Amino acid sequence: MKLTSQLTNFDVLNELSGNDTKFLKEMLTTYLEQLPKDLNLIITAHENQNWKQTGDIAHSMKSSAKFMGVDKMHKNLSNIENLCKDQSQLNKVENLVSNVYEMGMTVIIELKQKLKEIG
Repeated sequence: MKLTSQLTNFDVLNELSGNDTKFLKEMLTTYLEQLPKDLNLIITAHENQNWKQTGDIAHSMKSSAKFMGVDKMHKNLSNIENLCKDQSQLNKVENLVSNVYEMGMTVIIELKQKLKEIG
């Protein structure tokens, strides 16, 4: 199954891995292990209205998203981090967190599919 609106830029990952399939598998597997945990953490922090923690989690997720070629998620995480840090327009954070969660779930599907493709 090929996804039409792919969030993950696999060109970035291929370049980063030097087209080394073993290294690519390790990167994908590591991110697949961490992403669901991070998504749960940011959801919980937001539900608890712990803005500092929400911003801190967004910050830590942001670098991984960029590294993995998930630019849309990176942008949303950056916005969450900034809004939480500034304690401004916090009403926008809920929608951003929801978007990040939905993107994260899509990325998980994409990465699992990529792992199947590369064997």
